Amino acid sequence: MTENAKTRIFLSYAHEDLDTVRKIDASLTARNLDVWFDKRCLKPGSWKRQIESIIPHCRYFVICISNAALKKTGIEERGFQGDELQQAYEIARIQPEGVFTIVPVRLEDCSRGDHRLAPYQQYDLFNDLEAELDNLAVNLGGISLADSFAEDTRSEDEKILSSLMGRAEAAYYAGDYQKASEIFTSITYLKPDYAEAWYNKGIVLYDLGRKEEAIVAYDKALKIFESLNSPYTETVCKILTKLKAKKSDTV
Repeated sequence: MTENAKTRIFLSYAHEDLDTVRKIDASLTARNLDVWFDKRCLKPGSWKRQIESIIPHCRYFVICISNAALKKTGIEERGFQGDELQQAYEIARIQPEGVFTIVPVRLEDCSRGDHRLAPYQQYDLFNDLEAELDNLAVNLGGISLADSFAEDTRSEDEKILSSLMGRAEAAYYAGDYQKASEIFTSITYLKPDYAEAWYNKGIVLYDLGRKEEAIVAYDKALKIFESLNSPYTETVCKILTKLKAKKSDTV
């Protein structure tokens, strides 16, 4: 595959948002991305089978979130968009993030969706649509119409860490705390001063019942947050105070 090869994007949406999604399709296509949009790409035959077949062959599953879409993507009551999301979620759980990634985009100021979407970087398109589409396109491997030289400036290490964080959070929300713990541990080895990784590791270890190790992880996070004058310092401090108080009560 050449450096100029287009990246295939699958667009998932609710029918109520069709007009907006048509604009997104045209805009991402103009930004040098290969968009699979059912209204343009479906061929004669079973539309459902075509959609189920194409999703695994896309690099990004872009799901458009709105109040209408949220009614169709629930776990217990869902429409076909919910089926698309579930299929994408199952693929994302077993594929490396560098192969298949879910990308939630909000079309309006609404809820962010359930645990299947929570781990993934989300984009809001309802403020300045063109600027936000430029940012989204660049991060998906396309170009910016405002700046044809714009590119993803993250280092390879930063991309790896971002991928690992996404996998760890996906494991956590799927209830696989042990796997999440192992991935967060790997992240802290790669980047010992990554406060968010230590903080998340503390959460997972606590949920695993490994409270002593959780305190150690929170302590690490607190020191780093303090050095950065982060607003999270107070939050972690309160958590540690409660954990250490419970520890002393059991002694």
